[in-house]
Amino acid sequence: MEAEAKKASAHISVLDRTILVLRNEKRDTFALLETKSTELREAQAFLTQVDGVSDIEVVQVVQRLNSTIYQTCTSVARAFEAQYGEVEKRGTFDRALQSLSTTGLLSAEMLDALCCFQHKEDSVLVQMALQGVMVAYTRWLCNTWDFRIEGGSTFENVYDQIRATEPPSVAGRWRALARKHVKNLLSPDEQRCELARNILAEHVSAVLLLCGVPQAFDKPLHDDLLLRFGVAFRDIILLALEFQRIVGEQIVSHDLRVFAAGAGEPFESARMDDEWNDPKKHASPGGQVADCVLSATQLGLYAVTGARESEVMVALLKSTVVLRTALQELWAEQVQGGSAEKETVNPDNGIVHRGTGQHTERESP
Repeated sequence: MEAEAKKASAHISVLDRTILVLRNEKRDTFALLETKSTELREAQAFLTQVDGVSDIEVVQVVQRLNSTIYQTCTSVARAFEAQYGEVEKRGTFDRALQSLSTTGLLSAEMLDALCCFQHKEDSVLVQMALQGVMVAYTRWLCNTWDFRIEGGSTFENVYDQIRATEPPSVAGRWRALARKHVKNLLSPDEQRCELARNILAEHVSAVLLLCGVPQAFDKPLHDDLLLRFGVAFRDIILLALEFQRIVGEQIVSHDLRVFAAGAGEPFESARMDDEWNDPKKHASPGGQVADCVLSATQLGLYAVTGARESEVMVALLKSTVVLRTALQELWAEQVQGGSAEKETVNPDNGIVHRGTGQHTERESP
């Protein structure tokens, strides 16, 4: 009997240990289940998160940016009308020309026109050029991830790979998180804003120097611009950064991207508006105009869906442009007003060279 009792006791001990093990396993299973349930809920939120703003709200941000650029350029162009004239310091002129040529913010054709027109009589070309510079610079500012001036961002390259292999919801959410946290690797917002404002002032001063505005020794044009228009420049930068934040961090279902029609591109009514002329006057049957873009004066907005190799872009807002015919009309007005003094034809290429004083304008026949 005693042996059987010991045997039964040992068996009970085994059962107790088994029950304890099973209870621990059950506890661990419930804990794992809760963890997985939490992860599943987070994944569902990750994949089903809706956009924080609507496309129309983004369109309105771009429209405000375009309006602020237009008003600022109009004010700047008029403020210096009395100072437009012949270039006094060739070195300053050459540096301004080199700066704008290197950045590619304005086309060679627009730069040529700036150098030869008599802007005191009409500053409209100056305003066009200023808008072109601001539109080109803010387009880059709206779309950049990490403020690298040259080359693509590593984050953008990774995002392109994700778009090519993952569902849009995953790609969009990754982009939102990446763009939110990459800012921690950059300088503070206020510092980036001030840097961008100074760069914008440099570009604007380069345009004015090409138009003959003198560079005072004791008061550089850049400093004068910041003193008189610094608040407006800051407003432009802040709107561009607001666009960057909204489309980068609050929209996950698709991409929104500002664009500006490039110089030399054929006019396309589906994504461009001609600021100067009525496109119907010279439209071709295919909906295009037999003319090319001189410069963009307002930003447009694309909605982009699909992987990079097969992406579909729909213009939610057209880019406003000035065509080359507008330059020809402006030149004709100056000729009729007696401003032009020279006109020669290069026998090698048939290009007409027109000029007043020391500058010349090139125009393709």
